[in-house]
Amino acid sequence: MTKSKLKSTHPKEENMVEVVVEKLHSKAELKQKIYANLKEFFKILKIEAAQINLELSSKTQDFNPKISVAFNDISDFEFRITAGGDTLVAVMQSNIIQLNPEHPFLKRRYFKENPAYFGQIVLYNFLEDSFRYNRMNDYGYLVGRIFIDANNRLFAEGDRQVHYCFDDPDNAFMTNENARLLLLKGISAMIDNDLMAPEFQQVQVITLAQKENYTITEARGQKIGFQASYNAER
Repeated sequence: MTKSKLKSTHPKEENMVEVVVEKLHSKAELKQKIYANLKEFFKILKIEAAQINLELSSKTQDFNPKISVAFNDISDFEFRITAGGDTLVAVMQSNIIQLNPEHPFLKRRYFKENPAYFGQIVLYNFLEDSFRYNRMNDYGYLVGRIFIDANNRLFAEGDRQVHYCFDDPDNAFMTNENARLLLLKGISAMIDNDLMAPEFQQVQVITLAQKENYTITEARGQKIGFQASYNAER
């Protein structure tokens, strides 16, 4: 005997269907819009990164052609800018996020009127040699995080050079000019963050395996890292 499919008429279940549909209509649609904005701004960043590379390459050739300057388009989600001995790695995250409710940015007036969902792009500083010699255990340091919302606004947190120019979503939009400034500030912060030698005691003893495999990251030194700063009173 074939069992007949019975349609549920439970009022609570019917109401929940409408609740889910409403959430899909509001939240999922919002996230789709943010992701579209995120992809568009990442493309803009790539265009500006390629242009900055041409400018830096041309100008450094005038005084020292041995200085390493390069732009590498890795994928739809990543590109790299090398300047001197450092590489700025830009990565676009595929998921839409929220910030911790206590995050200083969410205290702004702007977010009392607009949903606090964001697409995210992270900027990391790696040593150029980390890629050149495939040193997989080398650290990267977060220069800044770029947040994009549904209204084509952006703001950034991270190193002061990056943060102070883009800490007010009321006035920062997804423009080529802002993309260029973000990258230049990130490159400048990266160059300023020098490699610090470790304490003598940290590298006083090593194993033969470390010597043979060049895995003594501590002996190469580490960067100080970047300190985030905020000004939430807006």
